[in-house]
Amino acid sequence: KGMPLVERAVSVTGDFMKEPANFMVKIGTNVQDIIDYCGGITREDATIKMGGMMMGAVLENTNVPIIKGSNGIIAVNTDYTEANECIKCGRCMDVCPMELAPLNFYKFGKENDPKALLANNIRDCFECGCCQYICSSKIPLVKWIKSGKQAIMEVK
Repeated sequence: KGMPLVERAVSVTGDFMKEPANFMVKIGTNVQDIIDYCGGITREDATIKMGGMMMGAVLENTNVPIIKGSNGIIAVNTDYTEANECIKCGRCMDVCPMELAPLNFYKFGKENDPKALLANNIRDCFECGCCQYICSSKIPLVKWIKSGKQAIMEVK
């Protein structure tokens, strides 16, 4: 149409969103204003994510704008599960769409070994969250993957 991007379709949903809906939202609209328009959150301890359930980023502060990559706001139950040590069950490898070994990313991330992370192709991971979702030990694998990628960037 020859027009710049000025609005975005945004789904506002989740178990704790009072009135979930889909909207065409102007870029720059405050997330908290959208939540208020939907009647607010039904639980104070709900986790608000920008994006989807798996790859969405947790919003600590909802006073942020909608940007061109925003596609959803979701209010979900906060996970208070404590992470345990990896039991090497291999479920994370079974579900990885890139056929990577996220358990190695966790191991070498803890050891702060950027060379081993590179050798295990950590940069091929697109952080979909499947490994973290399936993890029996409830390890925040995506957090470890992001910090591993950051460690590699700092070495270069």
